[in-house]
Amino acid sequence: MRLCVAQSYCIVTIIIPMKSPLPLLCFLLASSLFLPMSAQAQDVAAREQSLARNLDELLERYCAANGGRETINSVRSLRVEAVLSTADGQSGTMIFIKQKPNFIRTSWHSNNGVIISKGFNGTQAWEHVSFPNGDERYSFISKVPRDVFEWVLADPEGCGATLEMLPIERDGSRELYHVRASFAATGFVCDYWLDAVSLCEVRVRERDADGTETESIVEKPFRQDGIWFPGVQREVLPDGSSGNVVEVKDVQMNIGLLHCFFDPPKELVDAAKKAEADIPAPTL
Repeated sequence: MRLCVAQSYCIVTIIIPMKSPLPLLCFLLASSLFLPMSAQAQDVAAREQSLARNLDELLERYCAANGGRETINSVRSLRVEAVLSTADGQSGTMIFIKQKPNFIRTSWHSNNGVIISKGFNGTQAWEHVSFPNGDERYSFISKVPRDVFEWVLADPEGCGATLEMLPIERDGSRELYHVRASFAATGFVCDYWLDAVSLCEVRVRERDADGTETESIVEKPFRQDGIWFPGVQREVLPDGSSGNVVEVKDVQMNIGLLHCFFDPPKELVDAAKKAEADIPAPTL
């Protein structure tokens, strides 16, 4: 093939006048179709061929990138310590603890002296607020604290989610997988964007049943025990400005806690009994 192109080129240069180079340029352009692809084109083609072709393949790759499905599902409890900085300038230490099947406890020690603790023991959701002047407020709440570290893509059925793989998107020079998780029981929808190479999350968008949306950008991801965690999770407000920022400082897995650790404070239980108040059923 290369020899034929060279012979054609010699004949053309003899019969085409120099003052009219357009036919020659057209011929050279056409002949270039037979040349090997450039290195850049080859890289693009190879990258496209390496992308997951369907949802099942993507989920298998996601689990493999996080140490394997067994590794993820073996995490029975998780403790994350982070610094939470709010959009209004407050900052403080946040501790998030979860334990299977569905126990959650969180606390936030603000720099203004306020401490907010929330929890869910599987049946009761509660909140305790401590103020700098010594005042305390206890209450049962109707909404369970959000599980911020739930591996939906590793166990969608166990999380009550239906997954959908949307078209691959491009962010600068990288491709992003886009997966949507819909929770029929609550109307909650969560969109995940995963880096096509590392398979770690780079962006998350959540939409509640009432239409409220929140979006977060994941920065500085890191692996611990083979599992990806966000180093920094930055909330993006509707106007594009930065909202709350969570900077992870420490992660511990399988610490093992008694179920009573997630129970509401005794003061709250006693007050509810004394008032004979009905405890609101939490929204999962």
